[in-house]
Amino acid sequence: MPIDPSGPTVVATEWALISVATVVILARLYLRLILQRRSLLASDVLMCAAWASAVALASFDIYFLRIGIFKPGTTFDLAGFEGTAQEAENFYKDLIGPKMHRGEHQNQL
Repeated sequence: MPIDPSGPTVVATEWALISVATVVILARLYLRLILQRRSLLASDVLMCAAWASAVALASFDIYFLRIGIFKPGTTFDLAGFEGTAQEAENFYKDLIGPKMHRGEHQNQL
């Protein structure tokens, strides 16, 4: 039996994990900068960049939840999507960019 969590469950889980990661990252930065008085390492910068990426992804998921992308039965190609054609077009634009959506990527290669 496939696991099919609801949209609100996915978003809530994402933000709960981001909250935990925020506390851990802030503790690490506090330890490194304040207590140890050392400079940041490349791993610290990459960790902060990964956190920023997670926040951006979770923010998009809130928008996708609002327009109905996370309803049960909706696939990545939007089969089963009950929204308007404009909402579907906006989803593709937000997901892959406006130029790629219109097929202009072939001219860029």
